Amino acid sequence: MNAFVTGATGFIGSHLLRRISEEYEKIYLLVRKGSLTENIKWIEGKDNIFIVKGDLLEPSTFIDYLSRCEHIYHTAGFVGTNRAFKDLVFKLNYEASVNLLKALEKVKPLKIVYLASIYALGKGEKDKPADETVEYNLEDFARKIPYMKAKRMADGFAFELAEKGMPIVFGFPCYCLGPGDIYLSSSRIVLASIKGLLRFYVDGGINVVDVRDVAEGLFLCMKKGRAGEKYLLGGYNLTFKELFYELYRFTNCRPYFKIPKGAVKFAGYLAELIFGKKSIIDYNSALIMCEYWFYNSDKAKRELGWQVRPLEETLRDSVQWFRINKTYYGRRI
Repeated sequence: MNAFVTGATGFIGSHLLRRISEEYEKIYLLVRKGSLTENIKWIEGKDNIFIVKGDLLEPSTFIDYLSRCEHIYHTAGFVGTNRAFKDLVFKLNYEASVNLLKALEKVKPLKIVYLASIYALGKGEKDKPADETVEYNLEDFARKIPYMKAKRMADGFAFELAEKGMPIVFGFPCYCLGPGDIYLSSSRIVLASIKGLLRFYVDGGINVVDVRDVAEGLFLCMKKGRAGEKYLLGGYNLTFKELFYELYRFTNCRPYFKIPKGAVKFAGYLAELIFGKKSIIDYNSALIMCEYWFYNSDKAKRELGWQVRPLEETLRDSVQWFRINKTYYGRRI
């Protein structure tokens, strides 16, 4: 069979492509003009992988290729909590996904794996990690954070189509770390630790998972996942203090003290004001850091046979990748 992949130049998508590269007769990659292609340079010489130059915002550039494929992997999107990205996150997350899904209604593939967002699902707590049945509880965040609103709208549209019978399987990755994050989509914490900036922590927590394990999980969603089902792909629930101390083992940046949530939010606001889009932290990401985002992935492990690697391996490889690759997005680390 043939596969169509969106977002293959991104963090998760590039690892997914590596995982499925030998699984299909032909794989078509939708690559938007201006995308960084460092993560897919290895496909040169691969006679079963083809680049389609197009844009999800322009369905005419890709619909013919969709009709050639039985399996669709949708991983494209734009991660950006900075308020300067308000319009961009709406276009690249909501409009792009809706365009693809409407095109898929016409071509009717056998199966679709849709990379969904925990921000469209709901959040857990420190003493009660969320699973796939969590009731959506992020209304206040969605009103404040355009990225969350865009993801909720896009994924909600996909949920409705799945309920009507479109063969979509939803994979919900948690906080991905690992090698190859050229866009800094989720590795700003690692970079901050390398730079010696993580000298404090806040009362909050997050679920950390290896991006390579998420890629495996998405493939298993295609192979074993049931249409219409949601699968959380999470790893380890860690307080930020625990995560920063784990990173300290590889970066020698020790977090010394906890600071109040109000101070973290002010620091995010100030950093965003001074550094703009290049800021490692911004006001909205500070809001997120002041909460617990804990999840339970037992369903994926039980139904898909999915497993995760040791946290130590993920953090070590993340740090090592940044140290070997001294630049990202044209800037020095």
